[in-house]
Amino acid sequence: MVRSVNFRRAISQAVNRDDLSRIVFNGHASLPSARFRPRISSGSTASSSRGVSPDAALKRLQDDGFHLQNGTLFDKAGNAVEFSIVTNAGSKPRERMAVMIQEDLGKLGIKVNVVTLDFPSLIERISQKFNYEAAMLGFRNVELDPIVR
Repeated sequence: MVRSVNFRRAISQAVNRDDLSRIVFNGHASLPSARFRPRISSGSTASSSRGVSPDAALKRLQDDGFHLQNGTLFDKAGNAVEFSIVTNAGSKPRERMAVMIQEDLGKLGIKVNVVTLDFPSLIERISQKFNYEAAMLGFRNVELDPIVR
């Protein structure tokens, strides 16, 4: 488990949110304002994709003791950096976002495995078993008027 704030910030810095909006949502998604930034575990806030810089992210990781060797990122102890993102199967936007994040982090030498699960299994894994490293899911109100029940 990585407890490094720099690691989480580097991950955030490497993910291109503009591309996610443009490609996955055909430009119809907007990035959150500075007031409502997405959060990454342990209270670290993510920066907007306008600050995307794989080089700066790699520098931040190196400052924290990570090193790149033959295209693979290793931590201070010499372990290859690898983790999984779980998301619900059948959600094409989330599956595509996970793959794009996998590609962005691959530029840093990080291996990301995308795991799709049926929705009940995903909820069980993240809320009862706590058996995940990163999760991507969303809830939505399908009613146009949120007051209507």
